[in-house]
Amino acid sequence: MPAQITPFREIRFAGGRFDETAGWLDFDVVGELQRYRKLIVAIAGEKWRQEYPGRSRLPVGFTTGFGLGITGAIGVGSCALTVTRRWGDGEQLAMDDYFGDAAQVIDETLLALRDDANFPDGLTTAILPMFAKWGESLQPDESIILGRRNGHSPMLNAGIRERLRARIPTNEPYLDDVNLLGEIRAADLDHQAGGSFRIRLDNGDSVPGVFSEAQESTITEALHSHLKIRLRIAGQGQFDASGQLQRVMQVDSHEMIPAGEIPFDETAPSVLDIFSELRQSMPAGALGEMPTDLSVNLKHYLYGWPKEAE
Repeated sequence: MPAQITPFREIRFAGGRFDETAGWLDFDVVGELQRYRKLIVAIAGEKWRQEYPGRSRLPVGFTTGFGLGITGAIGVGSCALTVTRRWGDGEQLAMDDYFGDAAQVIDETLLALRDDANFPDGLTTAILPMFAKWGESLQPDESIILGRRNGHSPMLNAGIRERLRARIPTNEPYLDDVNLLGEIRAADLDHQAGGSFRIRLDNGDSVPGVFSEAQESTITEALHSHLKIRLRIAGQGQFDASGQLQRVMQVDSHEMIPAGEIPFDETAPSVLDIFSELRQSMPAGALGEMPTDLSVNLKHYLYGWPKEAE
């Protein structure tokens, strides 16, 4: 069955940088769309686990098969985006109720926060800290609006996020994104699709997790070559109240890296960025007070040595 594209939601970015007449979306907030998708997947996964309490692994393709994208131009007026759903095979079609229901839970949660009402049944306490990270890039006068703009539309802004943080339990385990690099030290296959593994991190911590049937070959190869291979995995983990990772709940992506090789971090600032940040942090006029012979008489200014002639 060929892939299909169907409407899913309308999302608006309003206020601040998203001028009513600009029709322009700042790249800094693109991550908010990714966070929205991850929230939907996390809530859908929790619902599935509640319906199948004896199974720890999500069905094959549950996470990777759910695709969201943007079609058409950015609408003028609060940067309106048409978010669409990409459909895969028939098996994925059967899972749609979980994702549609999860999106509805997000709507109802935002409305509950606005009205100081009870959270919807589909929102577990484990999701709340992950939910609270949504909207971190928004400025105080900016909002994310779900659906067409009116007084009843679900909305995320600084005030709503503050109300959410105040309602997060402080002693409950929670779900959040994980990005780990370590050595696979154990793997177990069972009668269900996929299996379990244990990864040892560079700091010595050993974390258990589960993998799908499609990830079996990578996990077992990383185990057999554990002296030469490190595995980088990204997905979702369960943390205790202190922030300690307890378990990898699902693996969304993985990459084998030769032991001793440091993977390139695209998010790390460049040397020029670091120097630029340091320069901007200096008080006004400080650069003008720097001695002109600093390169020649550095030891003089650092340690009091006699000056050298320029």
